[in-house]
Amino acid sequence: MKSLRRLIMLMILVGSISAVYAKREGEKEGHPDDKARWRYEQRAYPYGTLPANLLSQKVSDYRASFNQKSNNAQVLAEQPTWRQLGPFNVGGRVRAVVHHPTKDGWVYIGAAGGGVWRTTDGGDSWTPLMDFTNSTEMGALAMDPNNPDILYAGTGEYRSGSYSIAGAGIFKTTDAGATWRVIGLTNVGGFSKIYVHPKNSNLIYAGGIDANAGFYKSTDAGETWKRMNNGVISDISLHPDNPDDVIVGIAGENVFQTLDGGETWTNLLVDNAVTFARISVQRSPANLNKLYMLAALSSSSGAPASYVSTNGGKNWQSRNITSTAFGGDPARRQGDYDNFIMPHPADEKICLLGGVDLFYTDNNASLWQEVAGYDFPETHPDMHCAAYNPMNPNIVYLGCDGGMFKSTNKGYSWFAINNNLPITQYHGMAIDHSKGTKNYGGTQDNGTISDDAMMWGNVAGGDGSHAIVNSSNPNIVWGGTQYGGVFKRDMSSGNFTSYANRFTDAVTKVLDQAAFVAPLEADPNDPATIYSGRRALWVTFDNGTKWTRVSPYLTQTISAVGISPADPDASTIWIGGSGELFVTNTGGGTKAEDWTEVTYNGIPNRFVSDIECSRVDKNTAFVTFSGFNSSHVYKTTDLGKTWKDIGKGLPDVPCNSLIMHPDDENIIFVGTDFGVYVTYNGGETWAPYGIGLPNTMVVDMMFYEPPTPLAGKMALRVATHGRSMWEIDVPNGVQVTEAEITAPTGGEIYTGGTNQKISWYGFTPPVKIEYSLDNGLSWITITGDAVGNSLRWNVPNKPTFTGRVRVSSATNTEQTKISPTFTIELLRTGSVIAATSVSHIPYGIAYDGNNGLWTTSFGDNKLVKLNATTLNIEKVVRIEKGDSLFTDLSFNKATGTIYLQKFVNTESGIGFIYEIDTTGKVLREFNSPGRYPIGIEIVNNTMITTERDGDRNIYTLNISNGAQISKVKNPFNVNLGPRCICYDGKNSLFQASTAFPGNVLQASYAVEIPLDNLSQERSRFELVNTSGIINARGIEYDPRDKNFWVTSYGGDIFKIGGWEITTSVAEEQPKAIALEVYPNPFDNTAFIGYTILRPTQTMRMEAINLLGQTVQVIYDGPVSMGNSGVLRFDRNGLPAGVYSLIATFDDGTKQVFSTLIAQ
Repeated sequence: MKSLRRLIMLMILVGSISAVYAKREGEKEGHPDDKARWRYEQRAYPYGTLPANLLSQKVSDYRASFNQKSNNAQVLAEQPTWRQLGPFNVGGRVRAVVHHPTKDGWVYIGAAGGGVWRTTDGGDSWTPLMDFTNSTEMGALAMDPNNPDILYAGTGEYRSGSYSIAGAGIFKTTDAGATWRVIGLTNVGGFSKIYVHPKNSNLIYAGGIDANAGFYKSTDAGETWKRMNNGVISDISLHPDNPDDVIVGIAGENVFQTLDGGETWTNLLVDNAVTFARISVQRSPANLNKLYMLAALSSSSGAPASYVSTNGGKNWQSRNITSTAFGGDPARRQGDYDNFIMPHPADEKICLLGGVDLFYTDNNASLWQEVAGYDFPETHPDMHCAAYNPMNPNIVYLGCDGGMFKSTNKGYSWFAINNNLPITQYHGMAIDHSKGTKNYGGTQDNGTISDDAMMWGNVAGGDGSHAIVNSSNPNIVWGGTQYGGVFKRDMSSGNFTSYANRFTDAVTKVLDQAAFVAPLEADPNDPATIYSGRRALWVTFDNGTKWTRVSPYLTQTISAVGISPADPDASTIWIGGSGELFVTNTGGGTKAEDWTEVTYNGIPNRFVSDIECSRVDKNTAFVTFSGFNSSHVYKTTDLGKTWKDIGKGLPDVPCNSLIMHPDDENIIFVGTDFGVYVTYNGGETWAPYGIGLPNTMVVDMMFYEPPTPLAGKMALRVATHGRSMWEIDVPNGVQVTEAEITAPTGGEIYTGGTNQKISWYGFTPPVKIEYSLDNGLSWITITGDAVGNSLRWNVPNKPTFTGRVRVSSATNTEQTKISPTFTIELLRTGSVIAATSVSHIPYGIAYDGNNGLWTTSFGDNKLVKLNATTLNIEKVVRIEKGDSLFTDLSFNKATGTIYLQKFVNTESGIGFIYEIDTTGKVLREFNSPGRYPIGIEIVNNTMITTERDGDRNIYTLNISNGAQISKVKNPFNVNLGPRCICYDGKNSLFQASTAFPGNVLQASYAVEIPLDNLSQERSRFELVNTSGIINARGIEYDPRDKNFWVTSYGGDIFKIGGWEITTSVAEEQPKAIALEVYPNPFDNTAFIGYTILRPTQTMRMEAINLLGQTVQVIYDGPVSMGNSGVLRFDRNGLPAGVYSLIATFDDGTKQVFSTLIAQ
């Protein structure tokens, strides 16, 4: 039966599938965690995480504002138009699909990196609707069933492994997708589901994931939102007749139900014998008491589990599902990536289940039958969403990694409907110049393909990487697959050769590992010479017969390779990776001396995304960098000895690729995460290039250079990660002079009180710069006479998600531009203001009073000096004694010397104190009294030190000889708790303090300890960013702005808002209560001291868990202003973990006390 059905489906496919399509070499794709991690980590490096707010701008896509706002004849004459190249039929990952309630065949989809699309003919053709908003990273889509012209789009897709690229909030359209506006939740990392209740169009529920995850509720059609719990919401199921009855899946937890619109939650306890990761759960519309559930079991290596309830979730029955539903390899399952459940709207026995493959049941899940995926060549694996046609539920629409598919028999068989749906996600590209219109590229999920492909993987399967067309024989195409696979294909004969196992070290016999997307480059002067970047650089000089290693192994995998075309011997070669850049002019070699490291010669510590070498000068090269909080384009003319920052006019967003004009290297094009920018003067000024390019990531660029004048005009072609390939004419001698704002670009999240860049291009000076906090209703002037192309702006400490900037020429009234919207979040105590990251473990940190910020290096015997303003590394000093395990350090301002703590090993815990000069010379040393000595600070000509282990004492020592003066118990006396310390120059120490109940990090604080009583805690604030708890080690006070530097064990250095923050939000309510909790962390009982600070008559104090559930009412009764007292929080069997206190007063206001740690 199965083979017959496959034969029928193959026969109804339009056209035929050639042997090339049928034999997709390397068909299995890489693990989605690795795909997401590769894209995420290059942008997150060196921080390790991509916060959705506070320190850095989240990834926000280019808004093609010329297309939106500039349509006069002059602009159109000066700006060429981008043209879509395709492929038009391959598709790409689709995350959400909804069907119009009354119009047959009207379907809306949300594509990963491709925005929102619509078909009005059942999938025969598609139209893009959301190309120019602040983000096209789609996660969820909802339609108002009572007014289908209203849709809500949640940006930021659900990705496995917490490697999601953050979106830009929820967008709303009221005209069926013609226009969109952001309506909020811009600080939420992404969305799994959004629903509008059919009984009340004003009631909307949204499932937040990643940063600020939780169940969100709006009662005014999205204008305002309330967070009802803090779980990672992986699915939502409404009761169509009861707006307050909602069932959700909370990843890592269980299935929960609320009967009061989210105020309280009940755990439905699907299966107490297992633990769940991602959960999908849906009611059957045909029987609202029946629930279908699919989950990945975290207790069983992500194995799939299927359950059914027939009584509304009171009881559950396990159903058999093949163990390969989330992948065949138990170590590589992907139930956190592709996981959905969709019951039939009219038949309760029928349900679809999506994993790697698609499964169908028509017998209440007693049997799940595979109906699409790897074993069905007419479909594609990795299933994400489905929607039934409400007018004819025999018709179903399916979204997967291969785009859109359709069934006309309730989901039992499928065919592709990707016509004119160019949402393919490329990693790299190549051009066949002999054919002009022929392009190749490696794609995510869809293999290596040509741009005229009719099906995925027509060159090679799996996940594609970079591609090369042999310039002497264009039938030969080289390409890469996931994890550094390399292949060669003869497109005329179909012959396919894999070189995946040719990169084995001759000595160790170990295969050299590569990044998920590894660089592949050809010698520009010899097409038989191909380079593969892995942990080392490998080369073949004979078309693949033999491969030779020609570099040492880097610390990380190589991300970019540059071969100088100006060097006919191919001796000048560049390689780069995460925080590493090397060059050779001798052709390379396996020894370190064969290469020169230029990492610290004035370039930022960021992921190297591209290296392009000059065609005319072998000493000149250009390098682009991913990430945030740095410049992104640098040029050298002396083989990396010195660098010039030529990217100052670009927005601070990841730059992925660079190419110079073939005839003029002062004309440079850069592909960023939101479009293409151009400079005509070597980087002095930049402007967005062209009209009509959607706001998706541009990952690779090449010039089509026709071999003869009859072969067409020169054009710039680009590969995007979500909107396939595009090209644009590059007219000679024409420069873009139309005025435009280049930063902010839209979607940024700034923290109030920080300093941000505003940049512009093409305005007649001087210019007036203004900002608006109310979407342009009113404007506040920053300056009226700016010259140049950029300025730094002190962001006001007022929250908004509709901030805008306006730039106007003072002399040319026609030159006025308004930026897309951005978000400002309130700077509070503990807010992350700025950050950087380093390659060492910066355990301790100290300010020298002269703009120098010094850190220890826990893994070796170095001190690293940073510029305290820019956080760039300025100096590395080697300490003449010891090899590692240096913890805290402190400057003696009187002598200019440094005091260091060091321990010998973790077993003995004993250690030493060194006094050194700034060259690393040891002047004196003492025995440290501490066990695992950690903190040190010079205060009023004495030494104060701390210990992590033992009795956890704080010691006061003689600065001259190290003799003990006194000791007291550390007030933060918990396991692995005390870390480094600093002095505020007044009357307090501050200690970085971590809580590890059960040896798992649960909280991190800056704890204030009064100098006159070192055994008492005065106050504390949490050390967190939007990615979670900071695993803090070092802390230092900045006397210039009264904020703190904090280091993490992962290599981050944060600037944290201190106590003395001035807020400009007049509307902010004064605190109603002052709280002090002791001890915290606690074992059985915590005591809560309180003082009422403003008039109120009653107070209710509750302890809540991370799901927002009340676990204990501590007090509920009368109070009055000035009252003080002590309350008691007894665990009474509550599990170890993190709890919060919420105090509610008679006027309905609430105040939250950070966190309590139950050990």
